[in-house]
Amino acid sequence: MQHLTTDRQVSTALGPASISTSSIDESIAIASITRLSDREREILKLLTEGLSNPKIAAMLSLSTNTVKTHVRGIFNKLAVDNRLQAAVVATRLGLLE
Repeated sequence: MQHLTTDRQVSTALGPASISTSSIDESIAIASITRLSDREREILKLLTEGLSNPKIAAMLSLSTNTVKTHVRGIFNKLAVDNRLQAAVVATRLGLLE
């Protein structure tokens, strides 16, 4: 089994065009930041820490389905397809500070 570096994993997950910060349209990024609800930001932070939906649900006293709904909303607002992409975008845009 081949072990990839974190940068390589991110590059593989996002593709070469997506890895550049300059490829993120600034106006979309700003709109995405302001559109995330407080709960979505909270879930995004936990998601970027590697927690599963059931663990996030237990920590926040929510149902797993509610967490899934919030995760889908986060993906839509950040225009990403998976948790790794969401974590990268959130980190690059300073959403976790």
